[in-house]
Amino acid sequence: TYNNTLRVKSVRNYTDSVWMSGMFLYADSYTETDYDWYTATSHTPVISISETGDGSSITYRTDAVGISDKVILSQISVFPNPASRSIHVALPETGMENTRINVISLTGQQLLQLEKTGNCQFSADISGLAPGVYFLSVKNSGQTVAISKFIKQ
Repeated sequence: TYNNTLRVKSVRNYTDSVWMSGMFLYADSYTETDYDWYTATSHTPVISISETGDGSSITYRTDAVGISDKVILSQISVFPNPASRSIHVALPETGMENTRINVISLTGQQLLQLEKTGNCQFSADISGLAPGVYFLSVKNSGQTVAISKFIKQ
């Protein structure tokens, strides 16, 4: 979720033509529509959707944090990464008493919740997950304070 975003819509019309025997032969024309969302702190779109007559594509950044989020990414330790059986997370010692950490798929589905194993340490068995990229959503007192990613082998 990103607050205070700017959506930019771009529409481009293309005509694919061939010059033959002194005249243009028009082979195909199509329209491409792009939607890009920017936050106040991003110089590149945090999400982009491109639509053509053949279909659409979606591109999003996995390293972007919404402007209302508190960034503590440098204070999170995720190990091992990549992982095959279990994942462990260590957080800063102060201010993280009411923390929950969830494993989120690329589609945004919550898959697992990490169990607290120490004061500010969490772990989860990920052996049942398919190989790929996953996110860790760190919430403190119900507010998302960080998002990190890991790779499941």
